[in-house]
Amino acid sequence: DQERVFVGGPTGALECTEIATGHSTVWTNAFVGSLTSLAVLPDNHSLFAAGRGGGLKKIDWPTRTASDLPASLLAISAMAISPTGTRLATGDLQGFVRLWDVDSLREIAVLGKHQGRVNGIQFQPDGHTILSVDAADLRIWRGGSAQSTAQLP
Repeated sequence: DQERVFVGGPTGALECTEIATGHSTVWTNAFVGSLTSLAVLPDNHSLFAAGRGGGLKKIDWPTRTASDLPASLLAISAMAISPTGTRLATGDLQGFVRLWDVDSLREIAVLGKHQGRVNGIQFQPDGHTILSVDAADLRIWRGGSAQSTAQLP
């Protein structure tokens, strides 16, 4: 809704700034350790936060409550929310690309693996196509498999 901006930092604090007023609110203990990635749901009140130590949380900003996703994850380096807000795509330091159900907080699939750290991930407007990139490759994921790979210069 472009009414607020969320920012995470190296101390685990999460800050929300209201665009119209410039007023900021900080939740100092939102996360243990450094925040590495944030993805905001379309309601602009809920978000996912990932930390360097491997944790992934779904946070409800108005109530300042958090739900942990499975702790077996490696450190997440990138994530994105689908246009409908029903899916979360994550990429991690070991190159894995995963798909999650936002409501149940369950992993739906491991789509595949890059050769190195996933540096970026994005849903396309159709909500079914995901782009992910590492230092050398751009991958396009459709229906749970990599349909094509492009070498980056």
